[in-house]
Amino acid sequence: MILTTASAFRLPAKGALLALLLAGALGVRLRYSPVVEPSDPRANVVFLEQLYQMVEGCAGIQAPAPLVVVEKQGTLVSPLDGLQHAGLYYADPDLVLIDDGAWTYWSLKHETVHYLLHHALGNSDPNHTSSLFATCVELPFAMP
Repeated sequence: MILTTASAFRLPAKGALLALLLAGALGVRLRYSPVVEPSDPRANVVFLEQLYQMVEGCAGIQAPAPLVVVEKQGTLVSPLDGLQHAGLYYADPDLVLIDDGAWTYWSLKHETVHYLLHHALGNSDPNHTSSLFATCVELPFAMP
């Protein structure tokens, strides 16, 4: 089941207002408007839930599903290094940001590993020392 709701949630570093959220049965929430049209396969919250479950199973870590936000190409700049990134993970609040121009299964799986490590260990491993980045991010996945 997909629900459409209004939200007054604010992004931590950007202050942008989220107007449209989709929520899947497992709790993955997706904000894609206005970057992605509803007919775009990337707007499929069921797909995101399947991808999340795959990475969660690979990592052996369970956590409530995050909010995923698809942002306009070129807008994701890390507050840590000042550089553009294909994806970012914020721990407070739990938020996965993905660049529309770099939208790949790889970037979403990569940020999910950061998210899961934060929930399991209290550290999202920004230095990428965990073997989960190699094993869980590189798992093959096809659009349902």
